[in-house]
Amino acid sequence: MRRYEPTPDQRRTVKTMAGFGIPQEDIAGFLGIDTKTLRKHFREELDRGMTEANAKVAQSRFTMATQGKNVAAAIFWMKARGGRR
Repeated sequence: MRRYEPTPDQRRTVKTMAGFGIPQEDIAGFLGIDTKTLRKHFREELDRGMTEANAKVAQSRFTMATQGKNVAAAIFWMKARGGRR
């Protein structure tokens, strides 16, 4: 049996799909591998994909809240992070 060797393009794809919250079973199916192989060879991409996506959304929300152009974003920020109810 030939050893599985991920390509750089597959690594980017897994990171992106993980960031979108796509289940590992679906990502593995898309690549044509089983979930055990996915987790073995793409552990970093699976872990970092969601974290980086959340950071991008948080940055966008923070910018909207602090530029004074989006009252709803500012209210959300204060409720979620500022201890306001």
